[in-house]
Amino acid sequence: MKRIEKLFIEMIKIQDTDEVLQFMAISGTCSGIGTLNKRNKEYHYEGDDLETWSFFVGDQLKRSILLGKTLPEKFVHGFG
Repeated sequence: MKRIEKLFIEMIKIQDTDEVLQFMAISGTCSGIGTLNKRNKEYHYEGDDLETWSFFVGDQLKRSILLGKTLPEKFVHGFG
C-alpha cells in the first residue's frame, strides 16, 4: 500500500530545457513526475496521488519560471 509522508517531499530534477521543466516528486512510498511546458505554462502530473503535496509540486515549477529562478538539482521541502 502506498503511503504519503505528511511532513516532507523530495524533488529531483529530471530535465530543464528551453521548452520543459520536469521534476520527480517523492513523498513516503509515493512518487510521480511533474512536467511544466515553459512556453504555454501548462502543467501535467503523472504518478501516485500525492494528496496535500499535489498543489506544491505544480506551484514550485510554475513559480520558478514566472520569477526567473533556477531550481536546484535536488531539494527537500518540509513542514514542522
